Amino acid sequence: MRVVLGAAALLVACVACGGGSSATKTSGKESLPAKDAGGDFAEIHPADLAELRGASDAGDAAPPVAASPPSDPPPPPDECAPVGVDFEKRARPKIKECYREGKKKEPDLKGSIKIGLEIDYQGKTKGPKVLETTLPKPVTACMLEAVKKTPLPITESAKCPNKTVTIPVTFPTPP
Repeated sequence: MRVVLGAAALLVACVACGGGSSATKTSGKESLPAKDAGGDFAEIHPADLAELRGASDAGDAAPPVAASPPSDPPPPPDECAPVGVDFEKRARPKIKECYREGKKKEPDLKGSIKIGLEIDYQGKTKGPKVLETTLPKPVTACMLEAVKKTPLPITESAKCPNKTVTIPVTFPTPP
C-alpha cells in the first residue's frame, strides 16, 4: 500500500509540474529532462524522491539547506555619536584622575562604566546617570561627579535634542 501511495504521489507531482514524460537517468540519479515542450525543469533532489517513495534510504542524501532570511539594512549612523565622543574627550582627564585615585586603594582595579547624559529639547544637558558599572562605588561616584562638572557647549548638544548620549569608559585602557 505504501509503495502504491508513493508512486501515486510521484505521478501527481510530475503531472502538477507539467511533466508527462518519463524520467531519465543521470549519473545514478533520476531527473527530469532539462528541456521539454512545457519549459525548463530542474533536477529532482534524491531526498525528495526518497520522501515521495517513503523509502528509508534518504540518509545518504545531503540534507536540504534552509534559505537564510534577508538581512536587515544597516542602521543609520548615530548623529549624536560625535557629540558623545567630544564630551568623553573633555571629561576623560577628570575620569582618569578618579581611576588613579581608585588604584591607590585597589592596585588591581579594572572595570568599565557607561554614563548616560540626557540632552533636553533645547539642547541643554540634564544630570548624568550611571547606566552600567563594574567599578567600586567610590570610583563610580567620582566619575559621575567629573562628568557633571564637564561643560558641553550648547552648539554641540543642540545637535541631539531629546536624546541620551552614552559615554562608555573601560579601565585599564587597552594599548
